[in-house]
Amino acid sequence: MAQDRTLQGRVTDRATGNGLPGVTVLVKGTTIGASTDSEGSYTLSVPASATTLTFSFIGYTTLDRPITDASTINVAMEASARELGEVVVTALGLETSRDRLGTAQSTVQGQALVRSGETSPITALSGKAPGVLITRSTGDPGASANIQIRGASTITGNLQPLIVVDGIPISNTSVGENTPGTAGGIVASGGGAASNQISGVVQQSRLNDINPDDIASMEVLRGAAAAALWGTRAANGVLVITTKKGRSADKLNLSYRTTYGIDEINQVPELQQRYGQGLNGLFAQGNARSWGDRIADRSGGADAAITTPGAPGYQGFITFADGTQRFAIPAGTAANPHGGKNSRDTYDHSDEVFGRGYTWDNIATLSGGDPRSNFYISLGNTHTEGIARNNSDNDRTTFRVNVDRQLATKFRAGINATYARTFSNRVQQGSSGSSIFLGAFVALPTSTTPTTSATTPTRRAISSSGANPRTVISWATAITPDSTTLSGPSITCATRRGCSGLLGPWS
Repeated sequence: MAQDRTLQGRVTDRATGNGLPGVTVLVKGTTIGASTDSEGSYTLSVPASATTLTFSFIGYTTLDRPITDASTINVAMEASARELGEVVVTALGLETSRDRLGTAQSTVQGQALVRSGETSPITALSGKAPGVLITRSTGDPGASANIQIRGASTITGNLQPLIVVDGIPISNTSVGENTPGTAGGIVASGGGAASNQISGVVQQSRLNDINPDDIASMEVLRGAAAAALWGTRAANGVLVITTKKGRSADKLNLSYRTTYGIDEINQVPELQQRYGQGLNGLFAQGNARSWGDRIADRSGGADAAITTPGAPGYQGFITFADGTQRFAIPAGTAANPHGGKNSRDTYDHSDEVFGRGYTWDNIATLSGGDPRSNFYISLGNTHTEGIARNNSDNDRTTFRVNVDRQLATKFRAGINATYARTFSNRVQQGSSGSSIFLGAFVALPTSTTPTTSATTPTRRAISSSGANPRTVISWATAITPDSTTLSGPSITCATRRGCSGLLGPWS
């Protein structure tokens, strides 16, 4: 009885001698075959009746080699002059030669996106395609980004390009929801990802739902000819994303990749710690400035508070959630610039709001196929913690299935499906006094820090124009207004931003 035999060998490029990965090796006239590995090697079990092996690869001339008594068949393939033109994806998944296109076009391979270390395919594109400007809206995990191709073409209109994934146009719109129970409801922005802010927080773009590991290539189409393929919506250019598929006549491939990265602030601005709260060299507890008395000239020790009702400058007291009470401190005068401020203690609040962030990215893929079909399945999870200590995180889970089948000579059917589930918290941005960055760095050098509890912050605003940054990030999800309870000359404080009113701003 005739038995199968095993053949092996290596396929190389005739010009360079390097191994060619992905070359299809078939027993001629059958569906029995294999593909070469990353080194160009292959192993194939063939029936005793087999007489010829066929070697084929995109861009190379197909070769036939007779099967002899030898168990090793090595082949050197030569590039085909007819197939040297690069194949690119244009519209509705159609492929054509780059030389035949009348539009400026650049291609970024999916592997380059993965190597960038970015968790969003849009920010991963930054710096990899000429004429494409990617602008981050914020540094928060999962925050959206703006895409601009070949400069601005309008002053007030939308500058975002048309984005197409596997032949289907999708939106780069960022969507968010106003405070529940208030007017506004769901808010969507079509004018760019950063233009939609809810209470100073930038919302996500749906492009972040795509896992960069699932992308085979990204084509950037520019110029007027791009609009000829996709219509007026492509006036600002087109970004064509093609996701991965399995190889026909390929063996089953299973892969797993995990990546862990750490984010830290490299350098923070140097803060002045020479002058205390106040202005013109005089201490003033209710002043938002930091040009008061010289801290080094203070006597040291506990501050002198006005605790006697009816005494000049008495304003009552404030009670914090931890039971601590505070009274007003006498303001400085020309004769005594320090007033009742004796303590020389100073504080740097940057460590209160910023820490170490990290990104943990995991993805598993399964792909393969036979001569008439192929499939690609992936399951991935990306979790990112931002450098802000609270309420700055993003968790994305994606599942993708791409299946393709040749049903007849001129009829091929396929399905591309994806599921994404994203949870994200982002803190307030901008230059307002309530943003955590400015809040931390304009904090008075003699302001005490809030308690370490994330649920019961007990120090009030650092000044009359800005909230305590640690309190802001600890209560970023709170939507109720600040509440104060007045009781005679005292104030009981149970708020997320501190107390105001009779005592003015307290440090």
